[in-house]
Amino acid sequence: MGGAALAIRDDDQDNSIAWAAAASALALGECLLPAKGLTEPVEAYCTLDWHNECNTSIEGMCLASERDGHFYVDSFLYLDFTFLRHEEGVTFERHDKDGGDTFVRDGHYTLKVFREDTDNAITSGTKP
Repeated sequence: MGGAALAIRDDDQDNSIAWAAAASALALGECLLPAKGLTEPVEAYCTLDWHNECNTSIEGMCLASERDGHFYVDSFLYLDFTFLRHEEGVTFERHDKDGGDTFVRDGHYTLKVFREDTDNAITSGTKP
């Protein structure tokens, strides 16, 4: 009888290992799938106007992407920006017009993003 109990424990351990391996494979597979609502970064033209006494402005090429309502601007000269959906109306305002998106952080800056995939397509390096 002691041997039978030991066999059951071995089977339980084998089952536990099998279940753990299956769960790990599933978790890894989910990580490798593309995220829902993720857009690949697209080339865009950005302008940034600082809200200060100098009225400093910079412009140039950037990468824009959107995921689940969150908007990301990367590789804009030396700057990266993140605009989280749940912060809209709280820490920034977003306006979609003139073939681009405008993000305003009052008292700090206004960032305009003109994506190439809009109706107002731009030529690389040319201000819209």
